[in-house]
Amino acid sequence: MRDYWSQEEMKLHISTKETLAVVRLLEAAPAQVQDCRIDLMTDSQVLIHTWHRQGSKSQELSDATKALFGMVSQRNLHLELFHVASKGNAADEPSRYLSKSESMLSRQAWSRVQAAFGGRCGHSLDLMALDSNAQRDLSGNTLSHFTPCAWKESAGVNLFAQCPESEVKLWENPYVFPPFNLVGVVLRFLLPFHISFTIVVPSLSPLPVWWPVLRAVSSDYFRLGTKNDLNVLLSPSKQGFIPAPCPVPVRTVDLQSIRPGLITQILNFFLFCFWTFSATSICSTVVPACSSKPVLLAAKRRSL
Repeated sequence: MRDYWSQEEMKLHISTKETLAVVRLLEAAPAQVQDCRIDLMTDSQVLIHTWHRQGSKSQELSDATKALFGMVSQRNLHLELFHVASKGNAADEPSRYLSKSESMLSRQAWSRVQAAFGGRCGHSLDLMALDSNAQRDLSGNTLSHFTPCAWKESAGVNLFAQCPESEVKLWENPYVFPPFNLVGVVLRFLLPFHISFTIVVPSLSPLPVWWPVLRAVSSDYFRLGTKNDLNVLLSPSKQGFIPAPCPVPVRTVDLQSIRPGLITQILNFFLFCFWTFSATSICSTVVPACSSKPVLLAAKRRSL
C-alpha cells in the first residue's frame, strides 16, 4: 500500500507521519480486520515508545497517537509494535520511491478536459488514481476513484476488477489517465462495455498499435499542451505534486458511438496486433518515442 502526503501533512515531523501511516493502514483494512491481534513491524523507535507511553510532549504526535488509539478501539484490536532495523524493513525502500507514472493533470489542464467532455455535471469517476492525485468534481470535491490497493476513500480496488454494468450511476461519465504502457490494455478492457469515457493518452511516433482503435472511436480531440509544457502535468516529489515538463505534447479526444459489429472487428484487429507484435517491438515503439516527439491526448468515448 502506498500513497503521497498532502501539502499540509508534508510539514509534519517524520515521527508523526510514521504514526499516521499506521492509522491509514488500519482505516484501509477490510471490515473483517476487527476483534483480533495485530503485530506491526516498524523501524520507528519513537512510534513504539509513544504508543507504550500513551502520549508525547509533541502535540501533533500526541494527536496522531490518539487517532491511532481511536482506530484500534473502534475495531477492537490488540496492537503490538515490534522494532525492525531500517535495512530489514521491506516497506522502507518503496516509501522513498517517487513514480512519474503517478503524475496527474494540472488544475488548468483538468479544467479544460472538464469543460470539453465533462458535460453539465462533469466527470463522475477517476478510473486509475490514488487518494492523493484523484481529480476534483465541479464542486471541488474529490471524484470517486479506483486505486491500485485498498484505501480509505477508494471506491474500488483495481480498474480491471470492476464491472461498469453493476454501478451504472458511478460509471456515467468516467475519466482515466493511465500509465502510457497500459493505454492499450485499458482500451481493450473498456470498449466492450459500450460506455462513454474520457482517456488521456500520448500521441507517439511511430504510431502505437492502439492508435487505430482510438481514432476509430473518437469524434473530437484537442491538444492540452506541447512537449516540455509546465502547465499540463503535476508529478510527485519530496515537495508534493509539482509542475513537471510534459514529456509529450498533449490532446483531449472525444470518442463517438459506433456500431457493435464494428467494435467487435476493431477489438479483434487490436487483439491480433497485440499478440503478433513482440514485447521487444512494443517497447521499442513506446519508450524511444517518448524521447522524440510524442503527444498526450485526452480522448472521450461516447456510449453506443
